[in-house]
Amino acid sequence: MAWGQIGRVVCEKELNLVLIQLVDYLGSNNNIVSAFAFNELLNLAEARNTTPRRLFEPFWKSLAYMATKDMIQRPQRSRAMAELLQISVNELLLLIQTHALPWLVLDKQQDVIQRIAEARQDKDPSNLIMDAPNLASTLSLLLVQDTDNIEEFTKSRLDLVSPHFASVSLLEMFQTEPVVTTLELLKAAVNADETKKALVRRALLFVAKTILNASKETRSRKGNPIGRFLQPHILGLMPRLTDVINDSVSMQTSVIEQRISIGALEEMIKVCIHHARIARPQVRADLKP
Repeated sequence: MAWGQIGRVVCEKELNLVLIQLVDYLGSNNNIVSAFAFNELLNLAEARNTTPRRLFEPFWKSLAYMATKDMIQRPQRSRAMAELLQISVNELLLLIQTHALPWLVLDKQQDVIQRIAEARQDKDPSNLIMDAPNLASTLSLLLVQDTDNIEEFTKSRLDLVSPHFASVSLLEMFQTEPVVTTLELLKAAVNADETKKALVRRALLFVAKTILNASKETRSRKGNPIGRFLQPHILGLMPRLTDVINDSVSMQTSVIEQRISIGALEEMIKVCIHHARIARPQVRADLKP
C-alpha cells in the first residue's frame, strides 16, 4: 500500500494522517484489504524502529474513536488493532477509553460506551465517565461544540449515558476535576483556527463563571473571570505542562505532545493575563534548559 511507504518517511505530525488511513483500511469488509493494512502497520512500526503500540501512542486522540465506533456491528477493526498490540479487546478498550469516550458520548454511542464499562467490569457507565481523566476529556469536547446553549447540550449528552447524570450538576462535575478539565480545554486551543479558539475560550468562560458564581467570596469580584478562576489552579497546572515540555529522555513523550503543552502554556498565559503572574517564578525555573 502506498500509505505504508509514505509512513516510512514522513515526520511525526504527518504520520497521523497515514495511520488514520491504514486503520480505516483495517476495518474493511474486504479481508484482503484488511490483511494488507495489518501487515503494513506491522512493517511500518518495524521501519520506524518501534512497536505497534508505541507507533499508535501519540495518536490515540484521533485513532481511538475509529477503533471503537463500529465495534458492536463490525468488530473486525477493534479485534485487528488488539491483535496488532498483542493484547485482548478488553485491554485495548481500557487503554484507549479516555480518548474514545468523548466522541462516543458526543455521537450518542451508548452501546459502545456500555461495552467499555463491561470491559472495566462495571455495569453503570456513569462510573466510567466520572473517572477523572475520562470526565475531563469528555467535558472538554462537549463544551467546545458550536451550539447555542452549551450547558443544555452538554448535560443532554451526559444524561443519555446514564440516569445517574440527571442528579449531577455541571458545577459538581467541574469541581470534581477543575485542573485536568482546564488543561484539556487549553490543549484544544493549540493549532486551532480562530473559530475553534473562540469556542474554547467560551467554554473556559462558562466553566469559570459556573464555579465562581457558586462562591460567595468570588461572585462579587470584577475583572477577568477566567483569570480569577484559574489563578488558584495555576500552580497545579504548571507541573502537568512542564513535565511534558522538559521530558527529553523518556520514550513516552512525543514531540507532538511537547508542542501541544507549550501551546497550552501560552494559551493559559493569554487568557489569565496578569493572574498568571503567580506562576512566573515556576515558569522560569521549570523551563530553564
